[in-house]
This record gives sequence, structure tokens and C-alpha cells, in this order.
Amino acid sequence: MSFRSITCVFLLIPAMSIIPTYSVADEDDGRNTIVLRPKERNMMLEDMCHYLIGIKRITEAIAEVP
Repeated sequence: MSFRSITCVFLLIPAMSIIPTYSVADEDDGRNTIVLRPKERNMMLEDMCHYLIGIKRITEAIAEVP
């Protein structure tokens, strides 16, 4: 795992812990809450971090195209 990935995970975990886990929407939008075990949650956060890194790389590459 790269330093960037580790840094991203350590930044996401505290941010995710302060986000409410309930919906405050007035209308039901059809989403369901999924309860994950701590290891599953950490794996999901790590995957999300990898997705964001990939999107960033794609965006940077597109920006470099003349």
C-alpha cells in the first residue's frame, strides 16, 4: 500500500466517523442502511480512497491534454 493510500485512509476514517448514519430527508428515496463490521468498513473506505485516487489521476491526465 502506498503512502498516499495510507494517508487517504487516515483522513477518511475520522471524517466518516462524524458523519451521521441516519437519513434526514423528508421523502423516502429508496436507499437502505447497510451495517458493516469494522474490518468491512475499513476495506470499503480503503476502496473508496482508491477510487478517488483513480478519478484524480484521470482528471489530471485530461487536464494535460492539449
